[in-house]
Amino acid sequence: MKSIRRSLIVYFLVLMTAALGAVSWFSYRMTEQSLRQRQRDAQKMIQAQYETRSTAERTDLDRRILRQARAMANMPLITIHYEAVFSIAAIAGALAPEGHVGHLGAGLWFAPPPPKNIPTTPTGIPLWLAPGPPQKGKF
Repeated sequence: MKSIRRSLIVYFLVLMTAALGAVSWFSYRMTEQSLRQRQRDAQKMIQAQYETRSTAERTDLDRRILRQARAMANMPLITIHYEAVFSIAAIAGALAPEGHVGHLGAGLWFAPPPPKNIPTTPTGIPLWLAPGPPQKGKF
């Protein structure tokens, strides 16, 4: 015959194990849900901070670009005759001491002579640049 005491102890241990397992499972699920919710909230907060800072930086950048554009628009337009600048620089380069530019750098400022075999118009304009006679039917 079985002992009643032993059966009661075994039943008690099985019920306690089942109850403890159910509580553990429930606790695990609740902790997981709260952790996931906390992560979502943190992600939303980070996204909101990013959007706020991004908007602030964009408006700041727009203001700086606008300020620079207005400053450039208010600047006077200066025209420099580059031919005169090149000739002055060539003369200054030729007169500079040997270590600076010297006679080697002076030749770089002068343009090479034009080729001799280019067909030109009587006014001296190369033929491919001269305006041709109007052609009928072509735009």
